[in-house]
Amino acid sequence: MSYHSSRWWAYCLIFAFACQLLLLVLPGAALEFQGRHLAHAPEGARSERHVENETCTFRGDPYTVDEFTKKAAVECYMYTNGLREEYQKKVCYKTRYYPKICLNCTDTQNANEADCHLPDIDDENSPLFRAFRTKAIGRLWANCVREAIACCQYMRYAPRRTDGVYCNRTWDGLTCYEDTDANRNVSKVCPRVLYIYSKPHCEYYSTRWCHENGSWYRLMNQQRTFYTSCAPKPWVSGEYIGVYHYSIGLFTLSVLSLIPALVIFNWYKSLQVPRITIHKHLCFAVMMCGVMYIIDHSVFTLDDVKPTKYTKNLTHLNTWWCKLLSVLNRYFMVSQYTWMLCEGCYLHRLVALAFSKQMNLKFCYVFGWGLPAVLVTIYSSLRATQSDDRCWRNIVVYDYTFTGPILACLAVNIFFMVHVIYILVTKLRQRNVNDTENFRYSTQPCFWLKFLKRCANVIYCSSYPPRWLSG
Repeated sequence: MSYHSSRWWAYCLIFAFACQLLLLVLPGAALEFQGRHLAHAPEGARSERHVENETCTFRGDPYTVDEFTKKAAVECYMYTNGLREEYQKKVCYKTRYYPKICLNCTDTQNANEADCHLPDIDDENSPLFRAFRTKAIGRLWANCVREAIACCQYMRYAPRRTDGVYCNRTWDGLTCYEDTDANRNVSKVCPRVLYIYSKPHCEYYSTRWCHENGSWYRLMNQQRTFYTSCAPKPWVSGEYIGVYHYSIGLFTLSVLSLIPALVIFNWYKSLQVPRITIHKHLCFAVMMCGVMYIIDHSVFTLDDVKPTKYTKNLTHLNTWWCKLLSVLNRYFMVSQYTWMLCEGCYLHRLVALAFSKQMNLKFCYVFGWGLPAVLVTIYSSLRATQSDDRCWRNIVVYDYTFTGPILACLAVNIFFMVHVIYILVTKLRQRNVNDTENFRYSTQPCFWLKFLKRCANVIYCSSYPPRWLSG
């Protein structure tokens, strides 16, 4: 094999690594959007007068600070999705007990005063807080109220404009708008309270129009803020079922291909060598990860994308066994990369440290299976205490507990690859042709094994559906 052909398969190896790293870090998020009032924040007919330093404007109407705070708490609660099943459509806001929020009431069933509570964003044990599925959702409501209070402080104390025509500062129920030049369309980042489970990767914006006469846009005598763009692009659930069937098919093909490989590795005694032992554990980790994803997609994901009247709503039930499946899924996903690093380290030693002592496989066992267990245990503890919802299938910030080490494993493997390529190129440039040929033929199988493994991982990763479609 010539020097140029050696460079060719080295470049292929680098390309395979780059593809794998790209597939891992592609952004994706399981976006949850509050389903009510997508087009605008509902508003009554309001004037746009304002009493400086004494009141705060809520949709163009002035309120005292205390009235403003209570109204903001009620409105934020109204637009925070995520109530428990028993409170769905059983919360009343505009009753004779206002500004209290009443639970266990409907349009036909009057509110009981004992079930009506003043909104208190600092008491996470209050009935209003406990009415949400998780405390994390309740905190989104509390943060919405705090943003309204901060907006009120801005309206009271920020210096007022004295030049030109402009629309007055106001709180629209979800977002704070500053003094805005006339004849201008102003955009604001969509409020976090609309996304109750996970923040979207990309920022979405609400819009408000300020007319040339210095008044906010109205429709049917109501101020309007358009939140249509805050919603994800509408899609029909059923049209993506085929994507998941395709994904399940690829995972199944991968698992079925790995089974005979593992049988061969264990059957022949001549293959019971350290290099094959490490590769055997890697294949087992990849196979089990595929099995976990097949179960996850078959049981949960396909159920999630069904029309509402046909779904069993398994993800929202948040049972212990679905959390266990999620934990096992992540455990075997991490173990793929830890064993991949073990194999990369072993092959690196064969080339870079050819005369060093044989690697102790006990270290590989501890690192390959033990480290993922530690990482997943930490992740499980954080999810159980901080974000215990949706069977732990949605993407949250705590995922960095294991995605960070995964990226580190890939980075170290890339370092091993670059270092070995450097050694090979150095050897190939030496004058002793016979020694060079012997060295090339002795290391070529290791590199082809590494290259084929990376190609297999790229194909395997391509069977994953987009993360924003998964639970």
